[in-house]
Amino acid sequence: MLNSLALLIPAYNAEGALEGVLETLTAFSLPILVANDGSSDRTEEIARSANPLKVLNHPQNRGKGAALLTGMKAAEELGFTHVLTLDADGQHPVESIPDFVDKCSEHPTAILVGDRFADRTIGHMPFVRRLSNGISSKLISWAARTTVPDAQCGMRVYPIKETLALNLESEGYALESEVLVKAGRRGIPVVNIPIACHYPEGTSTSGYRAFVDSWRIAKIVIRSLR
Repeated sequence: MLNSLALLIPAYNAEGALEGVLETLTAFSLPILVANDGSSDRTEEIARSANPLKVLNHPQNRGKGAALLTGMKAAEELGFTHVLTLDADGQHPVESIPDFVDKCSEHPTAILVGDRFADRTIGHMPFVRRLSNGISSKLISWAARTTVPDAQCGMRVYPIKETLALNLESEGYALESEVLVKAGRRGIPVVNIPIACHYPEGTSTSGYRAFVDSWRIAKIVIRSLR
């Protein structure tokens, strides 16, 4: 499975944290793709200086979902069957990568999703974010006909062929919800993997807006049900 899995990092104006994230990933000897989503800072320069397998660029900011799809398509063209996605802000615990790799070998057609609610460190998540995440996760679980306790977690493994076949439409954060709803309703397994929750000081590059994006996610869920 190691030979068919690549790390995929969608990045937007992430110059403050990306270098550190890429440095920590070198210990895993996994190919790295960075999808630079039209950043206006030094994100592309920092990504290229780390010498990843490939840096992909959007001329303009299109949204996290678009960056993920661009990365998956590029990974598939390079011969990979799976991508393990991590956010560029350093919030995802790289020490959990081996757990995802092992589970990917056990469940090669499944989407693997990090579950921060299963770890005692969930208290590190801001209350409003935790509340909106919990509510949207219940809605998504209902729509997907499967349990996804942390539906907004971006640390995931996607089987590329199965994921692209879902004909995903969203370009922003809502894509991560759309993929779960469509996958669940088509019988693609979703496996939850407990991970730690932490927000490194000075690395808050996430553009997720709790209530605005939760409303957009709700609309995507409703549309997916059609």
